[in-house]
Amino acid sequence: MDVTDVWVANDEGNEIVRAQDIASVSLDYDGNVTVRLTGGDGAVVTWPFLVSLLRAKQWLFTGDRISAGDAERFGLATRVVPAADLHSEAMALAQRLAALPRYALRATKRALNLHLERAASGTLDFVCAAESEHFTFPELAARLGGLV
Repeated sequence: MDVTDVWVANDEGNEIVRAQDIASVSLDYDGNVTVRLTGGDGAVVTWPFLVSLLRAKQWLFTGDRISAGDAERFGLATRVVPAADLHSEAMALAQRLAALPRYALRATKRALNLHLERAASGTLDFVCAAESEHFTFPELAARLGGLV
């Protein structure tokens, strides 16, 4: 992808599992993930690179809350800013990145993302198949109130 992803999260920002380039969260961020479905949303692939395999297991197995400070401290976010400043901070960062030499930024991003791509190729097929199979389980239908 040619675009550098500057991602921001306010309050319930569970989308932090995405493979963003730079993630800023507001001080009131409070994300969590709870195992209700086999993990195929990206966290299984990306989080071990960001927070360590043990911490990824802890958070993905337990669904413990992740505060803004913890998200930054453990590598899920690159910085924490006051909620009122989140948009302006993200825009300033995006403008700063846009001023860099485009090819250098794109090539550096591609080189860094190769690590993740190689890891994903070894796990993504499994987690997608497991998640798909999980949709057939009666226990999941019961937990989700028959929505599947």
